[in-house]
Amino acid sequence: MLAIVVLLLQGSVSSAVETGIVTGQILSNDGGPLSGVSVLVMVRGVQDGRAQLTPIGVSVPGTIAQTDGQGQYRLANIPPGKYYIVAQAPAVGNSGEPTSRNGDVINLPTLYPGVSTLDDAKRIDVTPGSEVHLIDFSIIRGRGMRVRGQVFDATTGS
Repeated sequence: MLAIVVLLLQGSVSSAVETGIVTGQILSNDGGPLSGVSVLVMVRGVQDGRAQLTPIGVSVPGTIAQTDGQGQYRLANIPPGKYYIVAQAPAVGNSGEPTSRNGDVINLPTLYPGVSTLDDAKRIDVTPGSEVHLIDFSIIRGRGMRVRGQVFDATTGS
C-alpha cells in the first residue's frame, strides 16, 4: 500500500509544469533606480481585430511585482512561454491624489526594452525552471492628460 502512495505522489510531482523567474531593474530616464513601479508579465492577444496585452497575474500569482528601493523586481511562477514585460509607475501619490496636471511630463507605461509600442517590444522566452536575469530598462516619459467621465452599462443604461 505504501508503494502505491509513493508512486502516486511521484506521478503528481513529475506531471507538474515547472515555472520560471524573471528579474531585473527599472530605471528613470536619467539612469537612477525607480521604486514602487508595478512590473507585470503580459501575453499578446487579439480582440476585435486589434492586438492587446493582458496581464497573466489575474490567474497566476507572483507574476505581478513592485520594484524595491533599488528599482529591482522579481517575477516568479511564470509558466513556460513567450511574454512581454511591462513597467508602470504609479499615477497617484500616497494621498490618492493625481501626481500630475494636464500637460505635465510623466512616467508612461513602458515595455521591455524601454519602448512604448508593441511592435518595438521584445518578448522574453521563459522555459521550464529557467531564470531570466538582467531584464533592465528605463521608463519612458511623456505628456500626461487627465480624463474625466462616467462609465455606464450600455445594456441597462445605468
